[in-house]
Amino acid sequence: MGVLIIMISVLLGLTEWYMIRYTKLNQWFFVIALLVLAAPITLFQGPHLVSLPILLVFVAILSCAFEDWLRGYLQSKKLSKEQRSKLKDL
Repeated sequence: MGVLIIMISVLLGLTEWYMIRYTKLNQWFFVIALLVLAAPITLFQGPHLVSLPILLVFVAILSCAFEDWLRGYLQSKKLSKEQRSKLKDL
């Protein structure tokens, strides 16, 4: 049972990462859907079945946000001062 929970958690985390990166859906759509689906499971089975999948989905969101920040930071470092000032003037 534990291995099944971990496999579902990893699958949900990777699905969330894919949805954020390659689709036009809002990143919070998947989180809200997951919470709606997890509520009945939590009430009738227990929170231990859904806590790890929800945690990994939030880790996927944070990792995508960090990746976006890192890309922007690295791209801003590659421009010269003159190029940055030209972009600001646009």
